[in-house]
Amino acid sequence: MAKTKKTVKAKKAAPKKAAAKKVTAKKAVTKKAADKKPSVKKAAVKKATAKKAVVKKAAAKKTAPKKAASKKASVKRVTAKKAADKKATNKKAPVKKAVAKKAAPKKSAAKKISAKKSAVKAPAKKLLKNESLRRAYGDMLVAEGKKNKDIVVLEADLGKSTMSFLFQENFPDRYFEMGIAEQNMTSTAAGLALAGKIPFTGTFAVFAAGRAYDQIRCSIAIPKANVKLIGSSCGLSDYGDGKTHQSVEDANIIRAIPHMVVLNPADAEEVRKMIPAILKYKGPVYLRINRGDLPVYTEPGGTFTIGKIYPMNTGKDVAIFATGVMVSKAMEAAEKLQKEKISAQVLNVSTLKPLSKAEVLKYAQGKKAILVAEEAVKTGGLGETIASMLIGEVKTKFDIICINDEFGTSAHNYEDLLVYYGLTANNVYKKVLALIKSK
Repeated sequence: MAKTKKTVKAKKAAPKKAAAKKVTAKKAVTKKAADKKPSVKKAAVKKATAKKAVVKKAAAKKTAPKKAASKKASVKRVTAKKAADKKATNKKAPVKKAVAKKAAPKKSAAKKISAKKSAVKAPAKKLLKNESLRRAYGDMLVAEGKKNKDIVVLEADLGKSTMSFLFQENFPDRYFEMGIAEQNMTSTAAGLALAGKIPFTGTFAVFAAGRAYDQIRCSIAIPKANVKLIGSSCGLSDYGDGKTHQSVEDANIIRAIPHMVVLNPADAEEVRKMIPAILKYKGPVYLRINRGDLPVYTEPGGTFTIGKIYPMNTGKDVAIFATGVMVSKAMEAAEKLQKEKISAQVLNVSTLKPLSKAEVLKYAQGKKAILVAEEAVKTGGLGETIASMLIGEVKTKFDIICINDEFGTSAHNYEDLLVYYGLTANNVYKKVLALIKSK
């Protein structure tokens, strides 16, 4: 048996050397384990070391995210208690850094909060909103129409522009479309007033005052008919249609007619207050409505009194009597004048007629200078009216900002026209400075 083993070993040892050269890696693996104990051990060791290397690589891959996560201090991603304990003990410094990084945004957030607080503390004038006077008029017609069934509306084919169509949608049986026939509309309104109704007529201001002048004078003013005439798109606010549609003299014309009340609101809020006031007044009223959206300066709520001048602020040096769109321009100018240590009081003259002399003198007394600002021609306007009241009563410097004896013109927007005719906050500011410095 010993000889047999030796011969077998000898026989099998020879092909080992030859096979080592020729046999491929796959065939070497398939050889008998008994003949290749030493090689098997070596192969096993190699495989073991290879496995260890793979395990180390896998471990390295697994530990890499943990290190990155610990650097970022993303404790939320680690669920195992051991990993959390290791990070807490071994990596305290990165956690502190992460906390410091998270604390930094709190400062920026604090800055944002302080910025918001400062915005809230800013003057209300800087947070003004623009509102449509036409829309305010339309809404008030509907609101008052629900309360009073005697209110009727007549329109000269401009309901979508004047906003009277809102009344038509709610009360179609009390709305009368008269077409482009302002004279007939005005005469019909006078007849409805004599029958006990409260008619509102709507059209552009230039047509309300111009085309129907005779009907206003004879059928409404003379008998003191209870008709409310609405002149929409007044002044230069109908900027795109040019001088034929822009009314720079309508209020001056109507003011000259006896028995007429003429109102010129500064903003949408004042329109809302005026409608109930003119409904209570028994007699003819002419109400001008600006086409554009104007900044709201008047306080909400309260009531409007015909004939009263409303102070918009306080001021001891200068009195600025303004009306309509010029109220907002005067308020802007007053803010600029404050920086020059000039205290200017802005007075909202929203009742052009009747204009109380006592009211004018009350605010004019003791002022170093007086300025009147209006979006109208000078002849027969607010400036000349106030000047006539001051003569012999108040000795002070006086000037007027207005349109100097000319019609309007076409433009791309309303503001361009106001700049062209000098009806701006900057011009008011310059006029006041010039008055103060003059002898």
